[in-house]
Amino acid sequence: MRSRAQATRVYVTSRRPPALAASSSGSGCRPTSRSAASKIPRPYVEVDEAGRVTVLTGAASHGQGHGGLAQGIGQALLEEPVFDDQGQLVSSTLMDYALPRTDDLVAFENDHTRTDSPRTTLDVKGIGEAATIGSTPAITNAVVDALSPLGVTHVDLPLTAPKVSAAMRTASRR
Repeated sequence: MRSRAQATRVYVTSRRPPALAASSSGSGCRPTSRSAASKIPRPYVEVDEAGRVTVLTGAASHGQGHGGLAQGIGQALLEEPVFDDQGQLVSSTLMDYALPRTDDLVAFENDHTRTDSPRTTLDVKGIGEAATIGSTPAITNAVVDALSPLGVTHVDLPLTAPKVSAAMRTASRR
């Protein structure tokens, strides 16, 4: 069925567009058949486009990329709020909520391209969350792609071993 909705107006916040940062992530995945655990092979590659900020901040901008990757990978593979039957959050402390540790993460290859921004005084763009945004779907798509020969087309986040295993069993019954 074709939608009849049409845009009737375009809203522009200013005459000059803001300074936009960009990030690109690439990941492969090797789900193991025994445990259904998703292992991210080395290297995990991520490239940020943040203008002159990498020239100004050097190692700090690489650290921002690494932190963003850790956050996105944690969201894809580990982090899940758990609620009881009454809707009470039961994973409310760091003892109960899985966050990525150093041994959960791989060696990152992150790099930066530079396109200076004419919209800011120092030709910089934001860098803080760029790696976070792309890493979660990159890993999710890598897992689903690796399982596609089995007929898997979707796995809910986080991609825990029980969820991946259930998706594999469900797909094999089709």
